Amino acid sequence: MAAKNIHQLEETLTNSNSVLWPEDPLKVLPLGFKDMIRCEDLTFTYTENAGESSFNVGPMEFEVRKGEILMLVGGNGSGKSTLLKIISGLYLPDSGRITVDDQMVGDKNYATYRELFSAVFTDFHLFRKLYGTDRVSRTRIDQYLKMFGIDHKTAFASGRFTQLNLSTGQRKRLALIVSILDDSSKT
Repeated sequence: MAAKNIHQLEETLTNSNSVLWPEDPLKVLPLGFKDMIRCEDLTFTYTENAGESSFNVGPMEFEVRKGEILMLVGGNGSGKSTLLKIISGLYLPDSGRITVDDQMVGDKNYATYRELFSAVFTDFHLFRKLYGTDRVSRTRIDQYLKMFGIDHKTAFASGRFTQLNLSTGQRKRLALIVSILDDSSKT
């Protein structure tokens, strides 16, 4: 059943130009990232089925400047993953505000804000075919495969990766390449 659902999703993505997103979400409401993302008084609360609070993070206040390398450190259950999900737009904060280059992120540009992020999670899936990256040249894909040291393990031919049976590290590098290609196809 799971394989059938994946094949149906793949068919839907193949046959659809843009079922889930506007044709070009970055043109709908412009929101770019030139300098800084600022989070002010962000809070988030997980609630149980009965509506009771089970865990909360915040209030949090910080800035992330373009080009910075940051590390989140903390014990199990301290809120590191939750914070990343809030920053990347996967979770809506309960309170507080996020600004990008002093432009407030709100209901009208939230989808555009989410488009600023790409992530390779610990638990991920690779598809043989690239979806939504029709404008990326095969030459560029080949350059990335070589740059990341996996060009001897897989290639891109006939619109697909030739091999996905790779080591975990190689799969993560390929997932990062796909993320980069997705971002570059929007420019």
